[in-house]
Amino acid sequence: MDSQIRYLALVSERPDTLAGFYSTYFAMRELGRSDAGDVALTDGFYNISILKPRDGAAEVGISHFGITIENIREIEARLKDFAPQTDIRQEEGDLFHGDYRVTDPYGQVVSLSTHQFHTPSVERTFPCIRHLAMCVPNNDEVLDFYVNVFGFR
Repeated sequence: MDSQIRYLALVSERPDTLAGFYSTYFAMRELGRSDAGDVALTDGFYNISILKPRDGAAEVGISHFGITIENIREIEARLKDFAPQTDIRQEEGDLFHGDYRVTDPYGQVVSLSTHQFHTPSVERTFPCIRHLAMCVPNNDEVLDFYVNVFGFR
């Protein structure tokens, strides 16, 4: 299994301004924009989508992240074995969404993509993202979820 984190969704009142900051100071390139004002950037590996708040539901800051997967049937089987209470929901599969969505034991939304979240196949250069961290009260349960369902080490 070759699952990788390849997507990070941020919520901002001003996606265009934040995208300008990341483009200027971290050499990120634009992947595209939505009619709603969302902006997707890349460092050559990650899709960093900066989303406008929707219906007051999303707080400003990190919203969710995404994992590339090879085969949804394998993930469904692993969820059945290791996290049977977890539901898989369909997503739009566009530049700002994965193909599917699950929620981890902490309640963190995770998008799943079989198409690398529309990131280009280019050699990574610096600067680039190298670390993501989560702080959760049920660390062992969340760790087991990512290890058993997605094969993370």
